[in-house]
Amino acid sequence: MREFKFRAWDKEECKMYNSKDLIICFDYVCSEAYVKKDNYKELYNYELMECTGFSNLENIEIYEGDIVKRQNGEVGVIKYGRYDTNNKKGIRNIGFYIDWKGDSFKRIDLGFWINQIDVIGNIYENPELLGE
Repeated sequence: MREFKFRAWDKEECKMYNSKDLIICFDYVCSEAYVKKDNYKELYNYELMECTGFSNLENIEIYEGDIVKRQNGEVGVIKYGRYDTNNKKGIRNIGFYIDWKGDSFKRIDLGFWINQIDVIGNIYENPELLGE
């Protein structure tokens, strides 16, 4: 079983915290998160991003919200949720996938691309990398 790790974007401070800096409570009583050095904040102050469990070729862990790039220059964002596979059976999946920018008809499942992508930033600290 893999370890579940999160990082969090603090919406008020515009700062990213990694899993080593966070304590997150997910029970019925507590809906709080706090940075080890600071006081707690309610979870709605953060955007939580789960680690995919994958690392790229440089051994960098890949998280939701990461911006990735292929060698040919194509850029995409790591997301989690329901997605369609590009096949005739119309099979739907749920999991981590790449939302490729631009018009392209290719596989989007993260596992297929894992050895062909580099993490170049994330949507909170580097939105300009998406060219939007």
